Amino acid sequence: MRSVESSSDRRSLLIRILAILALVCGLFVLRPLDAVHAAPVSPVAINVYGQGGSFTTATANKGGVSANSLNAPVDVAHDSANNLYIADTNNNRVLFYPSGSTTATRVYGQGGSFSTATANKGGISADSLNAPQGVAVDTSNNLYIADTNNSRVLFYAGTSTTATRVYGQGGDFTTAAANKGGISADSLNRPTGVVADNSNNLYIADTNNSRVLFYAGTSTTATRIYGQAGDFTTGTSNKGGISADSLNSPQGVTTEGSNLYIADTNNSRVLFYSGSSTTASRVYGQGSDFTTGTSNKGGISADSLNSPAHTAIDASSNVYIADTNNARVLFYAGTSTTATRVYGQDGDFTTATSNKGGISAQSMTQPASLGADSLGNLYVADVNNNRLLDFQNSLSVSTQLPTSVATDTHFTVAGELIDRGSGSAFSDFTGTVTVQITPGSGTAGAVLSGTTSVAAVGGVATFSDLSIDKVGNCYRLTLSTPGAASTQTHQFSVTGLATPAPCSGNTCTLHICLAVTGSTLTVNSNPTLIVNHGQTIPVINQDQFIPFSFLATVADLRGTAHGWTTAASATAINFAGGGSADLILADTFPIIATCTGGANCSSPSTLTLGSGGQNLVPGPVTLATASIEAGAGSYNIAANGTFLVPANVDANGYTGGVITMSITGNP
Repeated sequence: MRSVESSSDRRSLLIRILAILALVCGLFVLRPLDAVHAAPVSPVAINVYGQGGSFTTATANKGGVSANSLNAPVDVAHDSANNLYIADTNNNRVLFYPSGSTTATRVYGQGGSFSTATANKGGISADSLNAPQGVAVDTSNNLYIADTNNSRVLFYAGTSTTATRVYGQGGDFTTAAANKGGISADSLNRPTGVVADNSNNLYIADTNNSRVLFYAGTSTTATRIYGQAGDFTTGTSNKGGISADSLNSPQGVTTEGSNLYIADTNNSRVLFYSGSSTTASRVYGQGSDFTTGTSNKGGISADSLNSPAHTAIDASSNVYIADTNNARVLFYAGTSTTATRVYGQDGDFTTATSNKGGISAQSMTQPASLGADSLGNLYVADVNNNRLLDFQNSLSVSTQLPTSVATDTHFTVAGELIDRGSGSAFSDFTGTVTVQITPGSGTAGAVLSGTTSVAAVGGVATFSDLSIDKVGNCYRLTLSTPGAASTQTHQFSVTGLATPAPCSGNTCTLHICLAVTGSTLTVNSNPTLIVNHGQTIPVINQDQFIPFSFLATVADLRGTAHGWTTAASATAINFAGGGSADLILADTFPIIATCTGGANCSSPSTLTLGSGGQNLVPGPVTLATASIEAGAGSYNIAANGTFLVPANVDANGYTGGVITMSITGNP
């Protein structure tokens, strides 16, 4: 028997349906599209220091103490040439690495030896170190080392490994007293962080005195103090209570212009100070509250911190924080105090697992320090894994332009910021990207018009109204943004409104563009010269001599000299009737290299390929090879020759032979 619904039942059902619809609509309408579709990026390191190239080991002094080993590295810094310095703390030394190398070439604290790790080797002196935890480089590429267990900071001029200035020991290189002479503007107690600003003034995180000191110029007496309410004679943790003026065992200090960031480690926060103010005006890790110092306040999230030890600022003024006890590094865009990227936790802001997923190029445990250079590298001192990880941000072309565009006609190209190790794009990227014609490519004097500088939206910077005013080949565009590796588009040509044929009669102009990826050299296309350009020539009862010439332009944009091998080959004549016959090279085949655009061709520049009377059938036949040395820029190859077509080869005539020029090299 059918039941009968009451009106109240129907109203109740309608209310439930409307509630469900409201919830569903809220899910689909209120959530932004990028929140629905954007997958979290889990950055992957591209280089590792201290583990012999392995991302899956974490051995202290792997293979023994050497120029390749590390033991609890705590800090990293780079100079103006992007060379690296690493504070190899438990080996009582600082190591210097040339840019791009993972093998040190200079050592501080061990008397020049890469195979010893002695604390205060030879006694406390201007050459010794004891558990250094901080390194910094000034604008003149001089080095500062926070010699932590000796309660001092040392200054080294240029490339010298002997200090010429000492902070914290009253000018004496042979003492290591904590707060020598009492707490003052001249004393230090286990300093761990050091940084020089753009004017070469110095900031020292005087950790065990819960303060940061400022030193003007070359003075070793501090003139400004953070964390002690202006008093140089106290070293109280959270003096006056936790506030925008207090500190508790600060470790890392970083400057951006005249502004200062302090990693207030034991308060689980990072503080920002504007100009010369000693009162913080921004706080990370405590939900905008200057009066709390809670580890993971509100739970592990994109807003929390747990004993952060260091910060780094990239060229776009974004902030990175080494959230040490959460085994992660966080990225903050601009002045935001909520992180939008996480390193070390597989893209998850709610976990804090040491070596999550196992020791790998994505994991870390207790990251202690950071460094961000001008090439887009983010260096992480992964202290408990006895290694330094190198992550790289790089632009990537997300929308390529056509391989051929017309002059003064709009085309579009777009770029995005990616983590080079994973290849994943950062959807939070909002930086400004600029585009230009790659120097040395295309036609000299060409102008790129349109909007050439745009801010990324949704992670993508789109240039929609670009145009180029000069016809030419081998063009590339370069996209760049501060603090990241630049990228280039593929090669393309710019033509007139009507694309010209490559040959006119027997003279052809061919353009060979070189594409270089790492150490691999390729040619975009296999350029060919078609004799007579497909014209049918009637067969006559005497030999015919068909002259030809062409010009090939070779562009090498890498800026260093390389050896190229230029080779020519030819196929048989193609007959209208489908037959074939001999195609004979009637005389020598000269290849003439002419340098342009700053190239440096070796002498002689005229290279003879082939010999008179050489039969080119059945083909393809390599005529000869020769080497041309070219430096930065481009060079032209001019080829001239004459083909002999034997008499009475075929009653149907022929439509031309084909010569293929190829360029190979030694990248």
